[in-house]
Amino acid sequence: MSDDELQEFLEIFREESADRLVNVSRMLEALQAGADPGPHLDEVDRELHTIKGSARLLGFAALGKLVHDLEGLARAYRARPALGLALLVEATDRLTVLVEEAGTTGEDRTDDALHARVRAALDDDAPPAGGSAPAPAPPPSPPPGGGGDGDPGAPPPPPWGGAPAWSPTGPPDAGLAPEQARVAVADPEDDRPERPASKITTSRQARGVAGEDELVRVRASRLEALDGVVSDLSLTRLRLGAFEDRLRRLLGSVEEGTAGPDEVVQTLRHVLHDYRSDTVQVHRSTQQLQQLAVDVRLRPVEHLFGHVPREARDLARRLGKQVAVRISGAETEMDRVILDQLKAPLSHLIRNALDHGLEEPDERRRAGKPEEGTLSLRAGQEGALVAIHVEDDGRGIDARRIRQIAVSRGLLDQARADAMSDEEAIQLVFIPGFSTRTVASEISGRGVGMDVVRSSVEALKGDVRVLSWPGRGTRTTIRLPLTLLISRVTFLRSAGLQFAIPTEQVHESVRLAADRVIEFAGQPAVVHAGQTLPLVRLARVLGHRELPDPPFLRVLIVQHAENRLALVVEELLEQRPVVVKPLGWPLDRVRFMSGAIHMPSGEVALLLHVPDLFAVGRRGAEEAPALRPDDRRKTVLVVDDSIVSRQMVSRVVEALGFDLLTALDGMDALRVLERVRPDLLVTDVEMPRLGGLGLARRVRQEQRLSGVPIIVVSSRGSEADRQAGLEAGADAYLAKADFNEASFRTIVERLL
Repeated sequence: MSDDELQEFLEIFREESADRLVNVSRMLEALQAGADPGPHLDEVDRELHTIKGSARLLGFAALGKLVHDLEGLARAYRARPALGLALLVEATDRLTVLVEEAGTTGEDRTDDALHARVRAALDDDAPPAGGSAPAPAPPPSPPPGGGGDGDPGAPPPPPWGGAPAWSPTGPPDAGLAPEQARVAVADPEDDRPERPASKITTSRQARGVAGEDELVRVRASRLEALDGVVSDLSLTRLRLGAFEDRLRRLLGSVEEGTAGPDEVVQTLRHVLHDYRSDTVQVHRSTQQLQQLAVDVRLRPVEHLFGHVPREARDLARRLGKQVAVRISGAETEMDRVILDQLKAPLSHLIRNALDHGLEEPDERRRAGKPEEGTLSLRAGQEGALVAIHVEDDGRGIDARRIRQIAVSRGLLDQARADAMSDEEAIQLVFIPGFSTRTVASEISGRGVGMDVVRSSVEALKGDVRVLSWPGRGTRTTIRLPLTLLISRVTFLRSAGLQFAIPTEQVHESVRLAADRVIEFAGQPAVVHAGQTLPLVRLARVLGHRELPDPPFLRVLIVQHAENRLALVVEELLEQRPVVVKPLGWPLDRVRFMSGAIHMPSGEVALLLHVPDLFAVGRRGAEEAPALRPDDRRKTVLVVDDSIVSRQMVSRVVEALGFDLLTALDGMDALRVLERVRPDLLVTDVEMPRLGGLGLARRVRQEQRLSGVPIIVVSSRGSEADRQAGLEAGADAYLAKADFNEASFRTIVERLL
């Protein structure tokens, strides 16, 4: 077996065994809660037996021995419930760590002290806590489903230096389950000498390669659906290719004069009808392919929650506390990329809940609570978002103390602290460096944690909120999109530029009279639906040239982590699902932006980062002051449907020191001109909906705009074209072939 093949099997072993151990932990928790032992112990037996076989096939003899004895311990509990489940639960937690190490590093390790306790518990005469040398465990009965360990016909394990002795009757993966690979083997246990612990080193590990070759398990049904979509697209592609032949034949008939006008029209109608049918099929298949792309990335939240019971129990033991973990909604699915990124934030929340929240048994008893605290994890879908709740029944957060600490550290003044509600004060725990601990410990009190949680969640386009009830507990809620692959966004325009904002963060769109803007706490605000909301002008915070306010403002009510603000934009465009591309270094550090969206026109729309807008709404000082009429820079409106041309002219305009507005065609330009009177209009001629000459005529007809100089920049450079431009109202006509900064500057200086 090659290094790459071995690495592939190790990855399968690690992921599959981790899933099975999560299931074992779930079954044990159910048994502790009083569930029927029969089916739950059967499930434990099946899972452990499969893990043992996989470990042996990969040569993990020491690990296999431990799993074998855990099987025996589970069967002993079935016969003698007095043994209890504490040791089996502890051993399962430890086995989870050992399996992860084995699958990641290839190292075959066991826990000798724990193994000795397990073997001692299997001896009728020895106490579970340990004692003298362990007696050999009796051979267990075959697990449900067949394949007992005592089968004398089972092959011995392969020598570690070579490849496994695959059966000559089939390849190594023969008989694999249809939806996931499994490795298992049955062989004698107690008569085989234990080999020394070893470590597998593959060439891939030596090269440091990881991540890009990660194995991802996909349901067979989803692969079958993918095959169907690909087949449909292939057939449609062939049919679309046939249109060229049909049109060529028609063109030949027209050139030869063998086809009359009626025949040409009839043929074109048939071609158009068939073309529309095929484009509908392409659209449908593309949507199905897009959904499948999302589906193959989804994994149950149990992959995130699975390690929590073990982590919580370990931490509770270190803190001298008792905790029961309750999990619900683990079947909820999320993007596996999001789940992977949530592991660290969730660990922060677990540590906070156990260290800060849950009381010690004596304190809980005095408060009339059970000595064992409860940590609840709950997941569920809320519209287009997935909500994850982490809740404890501990002492809660003292909002008064939070205010005192914030004031003492200069994070806010006393007046502002007094004006805060308890819920607002609790959110101060997200400030970087904020901690209620005066002494740092290994677990908490270093001033890191909750700010890391918030920054990590916001990087995943989500939000986090904390609620607390003194003496009753604390709940932290994280809301995230289902997937990062496809996002539904609302497109908008500001200062002539197009942006997008996540639709799930748009509460509503309203038109507000400009005279409803008030000043509250020194910052602009509006009163809407009984709430006073901070007002943020998008053009101002982005540093763009602001247009004069119309009588009514287009306002988006944007929400984030239960807060809302009023965002003033120029125009709302549309909503649709899109693929958001990361900005990448160094643009990922640009404020107010979190991604880029490629538009059908070839342009790029930037996705707004909502938390940054709320930071401006809170502070207000970062909003740029409005320009005074006497010192404002001159504004140039550039109108061109060609991206290249528009960008080239725009760069020259900005290089000359002008403020820039852009429009895609004449109709788009008219919408801008309703709001602002530019100092100069630069337009192309041939554009969809309304061309440059038509735009020039409309401008000259408007009294407010009639004095605006117009420069036509066109690929048409004949004298007749120049004359048509001047007759339409242009002040200058420049062929694109002759366009350069010097010639453009000369014309601009003459006109302005």
